[in-house]
Amino acid sequence: MQTRYSPGLQTCPHCGSGEVHMTVCDGLLERCVIYLWGISPFQCRCCCKRFYRRIVAQEEANPKIA
Repeated sequence: MQTRYSPGLQTCPHCGSGEVHMTVCDGLLERCVIYLWGISPFQCRCCCKRFYRRIVAQEEANPKIA
């Protein structure tokens, strides 16, 4: 299973905007912690706040109906 970022599925928890993007980690400690928890840092383009979310796998984002 390959994990990919799906832009349409993320919304800002602070303002509710859908205009969010993945951002870089702030240092080695943050990078290690988010790797262990399986989350990624995001930032809202509207309110500029940072937040963390689990990246949705592409298969989970587009479920196949059998």
